Amino acid sequence: MHLILPILNTIVGCFATVIVLVLLLAGSANSSPKQWKQMKASMIIVSIFGASGLIGAIWLMVVGKPMPAAVVGVLPLAASITTLLVLHRLQS
Repeated sequence: MHLILPILNTIVGCFATVIVLVLLLAGSANSSPKQWKQMKASMIIVSIFGASGLIGAIWLMVVGKPMPAAVVGVLPLAASITTLLVLHRLQS
């Protein structure tokens, strides 16, 4: 019962990662080479954050630390939001 919050946060982090990757791929159709490099770098960063958040949350749940696992599991959401905001700022 004490693992519900970490599991839900990890699922939210994974969904956020996938959604941002899909949005970046959808927006790259008519991109210039410079924009494509920025999107490619953003996709790599978001993927790394997503994978590290998933692996870290699972590891912390196995070790028996549910609250740190909940925080680590939701970190990809923060990275996804930050990536979208940075890309929006670069486009304006």
